[in-house]
Amino acid sequence: MTRASPKVFISYSHDTARHQERVLDLADRLRADGIDAEIDQYNDAPPEGWPLWCERQIEAADFVLMVCTETYHRRVRGEEEPGKGLGVVWEAAIIRQLLYDAGAISSRFVPVLFSDGSPEHIPTPIKGWSRYIVDSEEGYEALYRRLTGQPLTPRPQLGEIRALPARKRKWSEGARRTTLSWSSLDGAGERQMEPATGALVAGALGAAAAAMAKGMLGEAAKDAYENLKKRIASWAGHDVDRLEGNPGFKAREAVIAEAIDKREDGEKHDLAALAQELISALGDEGRAAAETRITVIATHGGMAAGRDQTINFAPSPAAEVTKGS
Repeated sequence: MTRASPKVFISYSHDTARHQERVLDLADRLRADGIDAEIDQYNDAPPEGWPLWCERQIEAADFVLMVCTETYHRRVRGEEEPGKGLGVVWEAAIIRQLLYDAGAISSRFVPVLFSDGSPEHIPTPIKGWSRYIVDSEEGYEALYRRLTGQPLTPRPQLGEIRALPARKRKWSEGARRTTLSWSSLDGAGERQMEPATGALVAGALGAAAAAMAKGMLGEAAKDAYENLKKRIASWAGHDVDRLEGNPGFKAREAVIAEAIDKREDGEKHDLAALAQELISALGDEGRAAAETRITVIATHGGMAAGRDQTINFAPSPAAEVTKGS
């Protein structure tokens, strides 16, 4: 695709004949590379006069290259001897006014240097912008990319948001987390512990067994119940079977809870997660029943037997449940 040639005006000071020659070389090279560069040296005597010619060139340009030297800087600042360098003084006044009108925000005015120049010679209004050393290949190419809108590192197309899996939660959504607290026997103070895994799992199993006996266990709850039963079948399957035969037999839940509390921490962590999934699937009535069973087991049975305990269930969307001995 053919790009439109950007129009560029070069503002510079006539420091020396050599400096004028290298500025002319820059203009010639830009034109050879498809940039519509304009410079005073291309004109002998514009009919409208130099002041109006300069003003029109600056206003019409897509970019104004400001060739910064010590002399140029001095004249832009109005510190030159009276009567000298009036062309730069005039151009600087026009540029300053355009910048003022634009709220000091503009990409049109570009500071350029030759390798013997200094950043200190860049006029203050444009000192914070990108500058280019135009007599080096790297600097000239960077300037050419700027003028033609061809960045070295173009921004890639924006892709679509990727869907990432959620972090596996220890406590399932909707389930109520339990926190146990108790006073030590010597009254030394109160300490907190994670939910008693045995009580949690046994209570969930008992509530599910009771719901199943009433024909009230939904498909999701059945699947969660079977998954939990399979994990403990090899060492507690007999007790679970007996619990199913008599869901109201609380002592059987206590036996299961005590057996679970003796397992390794990693296994207990997995069992707790499965129990929470089961509790979540039981529905409001089933969850309430499970919480009641968990409270009773933790208070009177399992590894925690013999301690005065209170189980505080974190509030669910329905209600907050607090039970104690």
